[in-house]
Amino acid sequence: MRKNLEKVRVLDLSIKNVSCFENISISFNKKFNFICGANGIGKTSILNIIGASFISLHHIRGVHRNALSSQPGEWSIVCKLDRRIVENKLETRSFYPDEQTAPHGFYRDYAKHIIHLKTNRDFQYEGLHSIDRDPVGDESSYQMAALVGVKQGNIKPWLANRFIFKQIPDNGWDADMIENNDLALKCFSLLDRSVEFSHIDTMSLDIYVKTKH
Repeated sequence: MRKNLEKVRVLDLSIKNVSCFENISISFNKKFNFICGANGIGKTSILNIIGASFISLHHIRGVHRNALSSQPGEWSIVCKLDRRIVENKLETRSFYPDEQTAPHGFYRDYAKHIIHLKTNRDFQYEGLHSIDRDPVGDESSYQMAALVGVKQGNIKPWLANRFIFKQIPDNGWDADMIENNDLALKCFSLLDRSVEFSHIDTMSLDIYVKTKH
């Protein structure tokens, strides 16, 4: 995972007349960032704008100009791509909810390194009947995932697949796959250290966690 994390890092973002923003500039910490605020303040819009910066093959919805301005919305994003510092300037002219825009992102080759997890207040239970191979993605699907987020239904099979096969000697895992798996397990405790990953039941393929209670 460390190699992939170094491939793409968002450094700065400046937004003008997009979504609810008239003019805002953000510099990101290189490790971890919290975007906090009341409903409607633009937290999700920031994530959508970043995701749209990596799209070049699609017309998309969800990134619109500010309703109080007649001017096109525009934003500038500065990223570290591998070891290069690159700035990309994009714009949107769409206004209506169903209107699309083509952001022409410069970073199309890097979309597969973006992991966008949408927040959900409720997690609907989904049972697994079997372990399957990981979905095979292409550049188009990677770009859309950067904007709309990883499908929630793909997370459980991904983790179950790795938990089961990690127990097998000589499973062919390289160092990156091992580090990816270890990082995923640590994520269970990111927000609450009293919660830990426990195990995956090999019969039901359900994920179990350890808690105080």
